[in-house]
Amino acid sequence: MQFTDTQLLADYVRAQDQHAFATLVQRHINLVYSAALRRTRDSHLADDITQAVFVILARKAATFTPDVVLSAWLHRTTRYAAMDALKLRGRRARHELKAAEMRPSHYNPEVEMHWPRVRELLDQALDVLNDSDRRAVMLRYYENKSFAEVGATLGLAEDAARKRVSRAAEKLRGWLSRRGGGAVAVAALGVMLQTKIAEASPPAGLMQSILSSAGSPQTESITVDATMKTIWWEQARNVAACVTVAVVLALGAGVGAYLWINHQPTPPANIHQ
Repeated sequence: MQFTDTQLLADYVRAQDQHAFATLVQRHINLVYSAALRRTRDSHLADDITQAVFVILARKAATFTPDVVLSAWLHRTTRYAAMDALKLRGRRARHELKAAEMRPSHYNPEVEMHWPRVRELLDQALDVLNDSDRRAVMLRYYENKSFAEVGATLGLAEDAARKRVSRAAEKLRGWLSRRGGGAVAVAALGVMLQTKIAEASPPAGLMQSILSSAGSPQTESITVDATMKTIWWEQARNVAACVTVAVVLALGAGVGAYLWINHQPTPPANIHQ
């Protein structure tokens, strides 16, 4: 029986089950490494980012709620880690960019024609999706879930999940098309997401390095620290935005009530008194 990500995370948090954590790393390392490699075009930096993301996962696993879609969380955390790593590399000028080596995949003319440009834009396109749409896309295409399974995870009926995935895929297609990704069909985009999003293979030894680092709470990493700060600020900004909206709505309701009360017509005097 294959355990779900949620079950494996629970086992890791409850009993520090390293086998459970290793299974999670093995299941998702290609996704994280591929996204990091696309963002940085530097395999050495992608190694560091991949390791940092899984160290952060080990540190934050106990804070996850049951509705977390791990693949979506990992992709977003990879974004933060990559941004911070690129800033650090720019300041220190330590690493040299080099072309990514990709594994061969099943040939599809439309996919192969559009993929070189889509590859440059894919992660940015996923970034602009809202959390609900991104989770739906990752569940359907990267995790290869059925619409019923997507719906069960997101708390939607199967038909609603199908519409959510279709809407999100169309948003991706439109965003890519407007930015030079070509007139790629939604079906071809789905193939890219299923076969290309995690196609780059991490180097030998990286997984063992991740497990060693994640198992040591004292592991020092500038990328880990910077990314955790970025995540914290992003969460704080989202909370502040929600509070601002709530305050604005409350003020608007109060002003509206005040104006309504103070602009009611004065009833006419009783002329018979």
